[in-house]
Order: sequence, then structure tokens, then C-alpha cells
Amino acid sequence: PRDAVLGEEYGALSGTSGLTWVLDPIDGTRGFVSGTPTWGVLIALGDAEGPFFGIIDQPYIGERFVGTPSGAELTGPAGKTALVTRAARDLSQATVMTTFPEVGTRDEATAFAEVSRQARLTRYGMDCYAYGLVAAGQIDLVIEAGLQPYDIQAPIAVVQAAGGIVTDWQGGPAHNGGRTVAAANADIHAQALAVLGSCPR
Repeated sequence: PRDAVLGEEYGALSGTSGLTWVLDPIDGTRGFVSGTPTWGVLIALGDAEGPFFGIIDQPYIGERFVGTPSGAELTGPAGKTALVTRAARDLSQATVMTTFPEVGTRDEATAFAEVSRQARLTRYGMDCYAYGLVAAGQIDLVIEAGLQPYDIQAPIAVVQAAGGIVTDWQGGPAHNGGRTVAAANADIHAQALAVLGSCPR
């Protein structure tokens, strides 16, 4: 009862414990409306430093990605599996995802396009499920712009618990949203920032 709550649908409720629950009941509304299983329910718990517990839940296909201080796991039809991000590789061999082809502002779209040009493969429209794929070691990068805190806090906890890194485009904290990059490892993260970091603020 003393925890704060921040949600997409109901705004912010203040608390006194220093902890905040961050909720997004349907992340990926277009995917939900389209009937594609890329949307999800996002739940995060964190403090002033950012989230340390997160859930990405896709109820239609029965998959739940969970990140805690002790690690990350996927619970699904096949049971429970520990989540570990991909090993380092060159950007030219990387798979990159984002939600919309029209990423953010013109400058942001230009920066993303340059990362995409250098990468092996770029895919669109995966919503929060893309972060689960980073945590599961299936892809290397998710790059977004214009996010809200409730869009990114649960993915931060899941990806980082699996061994990945999530920051803004300058390498700073990402839990307040805005421009974000989720990377499978420090090497691919640095390669992405080398391009994204030059984008005008």
C-alpha cells in the first residue's frame, strides 16, 4: 500500500516506500488489434535507480519473460528455461528490431537507418516481444525513440537480468523512456552507440 504506481492507463499514484510499480496492461496496441502475438502485459518494480524486477507476459501464446536480481527465465508451453543473451558479434552480423519503420524524429530515423544499413537484418513491428527475444539470445538489438517509462521499465529488468544492457542513445539510464537501445552484450551496445550517439539531442 505504500508503494507508488505508474501506469499507462491510470497515470501516477504517489507512495512513501521508495518503490514504484510500473504497469502497461497492453504494450503494442496495434499488434493487439491486429491479432499478432507481439503485444504483451508489462509489469516492473523499481526504485530511483531504475527497475530491478520485470515481467513481459504474452498471454495468447502463454509465454512469460521474467527478470529478477537473481537472473532471467522464460516460462512457456515447454516449461521453464533460463534466459541468456547472445555472445558478442560484429554489427554486420547483427539482427536489429524496432516497433515502427518511422522511428522518432527525422534525425532519429536517420540514425536508426544507419545502424540498420550496417546490420545483417532489420525487422519491424515486434513491440515488447522484441525485448524478450534479446533476453532469449535470438536477436542483438532493439532500438526505439519516443518511449514512455511504462514502455521500457519491464524490458530493462528482463534484458539486464539475462546479461544484456539497456541505455539511452548516449549510454545513460533509460528507465525514463525517450531514446533507448537494448543490446545483447557490451560489444554490440558500443557499436550501436557509436552510430546513435551522434544523433542531435
